[in-house]
Amino acid sequence: MNQPRQPTTKLARPDQPELTTNAVAQRDQPAPMSFAAARDKFVGQLDMGVIQAIGKGMDPVQFKRSLATVLNESPDLLKANLTSLAVAVLHAARLGLALTPALQLAYLAPFDVRKQIEGQWISVPLVKMMIGYKGYILLGRRSGMCDTVRARVVYANDAFEWEEGTTPKLVHKPTMGERGEIVAAYCVADMKTNGKPAFRVIGVPEIERARAASRGAFEMVYENGRKPRVDPTRPKADSPWTTDYGAMAAKTAIRRFYKDMDLTEFRSLASAIEVDDAYAMGSRIPVPTAISGDTVKPPEQLSPSDEWGDDVLYGNRDEGEEDHETIVDATASEHR
Repeated sequence: MNQPRQPTTKLARPDQPELTTNAVAQRDQPAPMSFAAARDKFVGQLDMGVIQAIGKGMDPVQFKRSLATVLNESPDLLKANLTSLAVAVLHAARLGLALTPALQLAYLAPFDVRKQIEGQWISVPLVKMMIGYKGYILLGRRSGMCDTVRARVVYANDAFEWEEGTTPKLVHKPTMGERGEIVAAYCVADMKTNGKPAFRVIGVPEIERARAASRGAFEMVYENGRKPRVDPTRPKADSPWTTDYGAMAAKTAIRRFYKDMDLTEFRSLASAIEVDDAYAMGSRIPVPTAISGDTVKPPEQLSPSDEWGDDVLYGNRDEGEEDHETIVDATASEHR
C-alpha cells in the first residue's frame, strides 16, 4: 500500500540538485548595486529639484557634475540617510555654490545624530552642507553688496593697528619671521553701496564664542541616564576648528561682517547665514526652496510623502519633547 507523500520544503528541478526555499530566495535576490550605479541613480533623482532650486550664476549641469565629483571623492556620503544628503545638496544648489572640493565654496560633511526613542539612544548617519569662507566671499560679491571681500588672520608678532569711529583705520603688516599665536581676524570689503571700504575685526574671545557654539567642535559625552552633553575640554580631532583654526577664524570674521550689515536688500546672504547657522548649531534645518520661494518637493524615490521628514530636518520642533529627542553629534563639521 502506497504511503502518502510527505510535504517538503525543497523545490525540485529536472536534472538539477534540489534547492531549499531559502536557497532559492538568496539566489533570486538582485545583485548589490555598484557605487557608480548608486551615484548616478542619486544624482538622477535630484535632477528636477536641482533645476528648481539652482541659484544665480550656476548651471544645473555643471552643478550636478560637481556633485558627482564630491561623491566620487567621498563615497561614504551615499551610506548616510539619502534624504538628508538631498536636503544638503539642494541648499548648496539654491545658494549657487558648486560642491567641487578644490573650489572651497561649500562642503558636504557626514555626521551622526543621536536620537532617543522610547528610552533608547540610537545613532543615525546624516549629511550637512557647510559653507566655506570662499563661498561667503563669493556670496558677498554676487549679492551686489561688495566689489571685493578679503579675510585675514592676525598673529601676535604682526604689526596690526585699527581704529573705529568717524575715521576708521586698519593697518596690518604681517611679519616675515615667526608669527606667533593667533590674536585676531578681520574681514575688509569694498562696498558697492557707498564706494568706500568697510571692515570688521574680531579678537580671540569672539572667535572662541563661535567655536563654542559649533556642535561639531567638541566631543559629546554620553552618561547613563543623563542627556548627552558637549565636553568643551575635549576638542574633536577631525573638526576644522582643530585642524585649521585660522581658516575658521577668517570665516567667522566674514560672517560677523555680514551680520553687522542691513541684509534687507541682500536676501541671498541672509538665507546663507540662516542655513549655515542651523547646521552648525544643531537647529532645525530650513526646508529647501526654489527660486520662486516655494518648497522643493522631495524626490518620490527618497520620500513617501510630499514633505521633508523630521528625521532629516533634525532640530526639534518642540524643544520640550522628551520621547523623541535629537542630539547632534557631528563626526565631521564645518569645513573651511
